This record gives sequence, C-alpha cells and structure tokens, in this order.
Amino acid sequence: MVSGSTLVAKNAQGTSLWTSTFPIDLPPRFSFAARNDESGGASVAMLDAASPAGSAPSEAPRYRCGTCPPGRPVHFVKIPKPARPSSLKESSPPMSVDLSGDSQIIVRAGHMQDIADTIGGYVLYTLDAQLRPVSVGLSSNFEAACRAVAARGYVAPLPARPVIEEVRTVRWWDGSRFVDLRAPSVSSPEGTSR
Repeated sequence: MVSGSTLVAKNAQGTSLWTSTFPIDLPPRFSFAARNDESGGASVAMLDAASPAGSAPSEAPRYRCGTCPPGRPVHFVKIPKPARPSSLKESSPPMSVDLSGDSQIIVRAGHMQDIADTIGGYVLYTLDAQLRPVSVGLSSNFEAACRAVAARGYVAPLPARPVIEEVRTVRWWDGSRFVDLRAPSVSSPEGTSR
C-alpha cells in the first residue's frame, strides 16, 4: 500500500513541480514530476529518499547535466506530448500527482495548460510502483480542447488517428536505457479501466 503526502513546489521560472513522498518499499522513496523539455511532455522520477542526488537520464546529450552530482533516479519515465498539441512551444506541465491505495501513481499531464484561454484537457496516466504504465485515459474535454486550439491556429490540423494512440506509449528508463512501454489498458478520466 502507498501512503504519503503530496506537495507542490515551483522552480525559478514558476513551473509547478509535484513531489510525493511515500514508502513503496525500503528504503523510502519519493516521486518528483516536472516538465520534460526533451520529450516536450512531462516526466516522473522516483528517487531514493536517503540519497536523492543526481540528474534525470536523457537520450540526447544536450539535455544531460554535466555539472550535477552523480546518481540517477531509481525509476524514471517520460510522458509524451500528443501529436495534436505538439507544435505548442512549451513542454507539458504535470497538473497533479496522486497516490492510490494499491501502490499506483496517478499523473495528470496538461498538454495545453500554457494557453490561458483554452478549456484545458489532460491525459491521465496510472503508473505502477516502478513507474511503468498501467493505464492511460483522456479527460472528457481533451478532444474539444484540441479542436479549440486548432481552430485558433495554434496547432496544425488534427491527425486522423485516435488521440489515445498518441499517448499510450511512454519512454521508460530501465536503469541503462530508455525503452517504449505501452499502457495495457485505457481508462476513463474517472479511472475505470476497459
């Protein structure tokens, strides 16, 4: 079972950074969700609470921290930015990180949150204790938000494929490299799997 607390911090640019402290196993760990400039989406790192030093793994050298202390997260996942809002400049902020009673982490990624007058829309990821995707879902207004952003000319015409296919695969760090992991199920925004 997961138990713990969630807090919100902001970096120097005002970006919300979500952290959750919880004992998934020994030693205690905490998760940290933030924008991910490399993927254009969001990311979640799980750190050992006893030694949280280091930096996030990166596929491209330009995103690697050469001045950070050594160390890597225990687990790390990059959440993709969907094709629909991909031309929006900013990376996607995590809107919230919640802990479920069955050792799962629920992350809401707001891919269009930087456009102040949009009606929102988010992608809901359920991750296991190793940050592997369990399910993915879209808020009920996600498609409407995409259409509104496209109608305003912020993004190109929308792709024909189902939007859920744009967000179902994440880039998961296996400790030495990134691998694609696909969420095995699709859930509604309320969290019911199908």
